[in-house]
Amino acid sequence: MFLNKFPTISLRLHRRLLGGLCNIRGYCDSKENGDDEKKVETVTINFVMHNGKKYQVPGIVGIDLRQAVVKADMMEKLDDFGFCGGNRWCTYCHCFFEPEVYKTLPEMCDVEKYYAEFLLNYKAGASRLGCQVDVTKEMDGITLFIPKRFPDQDD
Repeated sequence: MFLNKFPTISLRLHRRLLGGLCNIRGYCDSKENGDDEKKVETVTINFVMHNGKKYQVPGIVGIDLRQAVVKADMMEKLDDFGFCGGNRWCTYCHCFFEPEVYKTLPEMCDVEKYYAEFLLNYKAGASRLGCQVDVTKEMDGITLFIPKRFPDQDD
């Protein structure tokens, strides 16, 4: 029983120990720390977990989905969504978009394509890494589905 939970426990421990040290992509930019004088547009993004639990996350237009989850303090509830800090290597921000929303997203970069192909539950035309998708006004009310990350992951 304990061994089934080991990957999740281990990654949570690493996240707490490393804090922001593994953040190579550099989120101390204008997207996250913009001028307070600018009007901030916020949308609501719905997340549905593999076990059926549903969460609403406010997303600021212009930041990526991972940042929205972090700002809303929802990482643990969403199974450590975006653990690596947006560097694409952990794939913990893997989510499924509805087909009509997926069609509107910018194309994946080569690095995202590389990592996406190795995902346990990769679905062509639905799978994306949340750290690579910026929140837009048109995303207000969309639903994203978060699949299991491990075959034996508990619900």
